[in-house]
Amino acid sequence: MWLYQYARPVEAEVFRQRGADYLVFLSFVGALALGFSLLAVGGSSTYPAGALLMSHMYVWSRSYPDQQVSLYGMLRFRAFYLPFVMAGVAAVFSGQVPWDDIAGIGAAHAYWLLAVLLPARRGAPSLLPTPHIAHVVAERLGMAAPRVTVDPAHTAFRGRARRLNE
Repeated sequence: MWLYQYARPVEAEVFRQRGADYLVFLSFVGALALGFSLLAVGGSSTYPAGALLMSHMYVWSRSYPDQQVSLYGMLRFRAFYLPFVMAGVAAVFSGQVPWDDIAGIGAAHAYWLLAVLLPARRGAPSLLPTPHIAHVVAERLGMAAPRVTVDPAHTAFRGRARRLNE
């Protein structure tokens, strides 16, 4: 349920018409989460699927920070805090440090910092450029933005523009 609730809006709304960027997000976050979990657990962890879910939740919460969410119908708070609340709940229920959740939050924060926050502050493009191969793969998987073609025979309204006072 969590995967459907947070991964679908991230793919459909946050990365709308940017399938290649979504592939870069998945690759970047997956590699960092795996690295974080291997360091935290000491190299004996398998791939942390919970980290990938938490990274989607983190990006969703940053995209919609003021939306109100409810935890099990009892606790209401802003979406901005959702990943941290969920990591806290996992820690309380399991009695252990939720390394996968922490790895997912850390990896998603690194992505958000490099792709959104720093470029917005500097007024520059993303620090994680999307490689051409990601565009090729996204197009082959059907994730690419639809191509808009203009019919060259259609020449309506292509005359010289003049202002009324000229």
